[in-house]
Amino acid sequence: MTWESALHDETTGEVVLTLVRLSHASWVDDIRLVGNTEDLEHLGETFEAAEISISLPDQADDRNPSMRWTYVDYDGAHTAQVRETNDEISVEISVVLASDPDTVNSGPFDGEIRSATLAPGMISGEITVYPVLEELANVKFRFNTIDYPGLT
Repeated sequence: MTWESALHDETTGEVVLTLVRLSHASWVDDIRLVGNTEDLEHLGETFEAAEISISLPDQADDRNPSMRWTYVDYDGAHTAQVRETNDEISVEISVVLASDPDTVNSGPFDGEIRSATLAPGMISGEITVYPVLEELANVKFRFNTIDYPGLT
């Protein structure tokens, strides 16, 4: 199945997965997450299954240039790691198909987390993504599930 058919076919058995890599110079290892119920191997690296949601930024000039994200961190290990970090955390977001996890179909989108809301078992906040806005500065629409049915 192709990327386009996975997004636009009325029915499909394909699963679109979001890969998220959080990194910081002071961390020994990156946090690698996949919005899935099981871990995923991508280009030789393991992405940990996670309950994570990310909304794409509005692309109209007068809109907020940030992605919103929420991550349910059941054991609290990543929440503690983020809490100890006092400056920006780098973020890379890619979208792949479960049947072909080594092929990036959208992205990678680079951004940074400047602050996060931490609650027991949950991290949320904004991811500032500049390249998306620079490339599509004149586009006058918003990402939504009607125009982009692959978004969840």
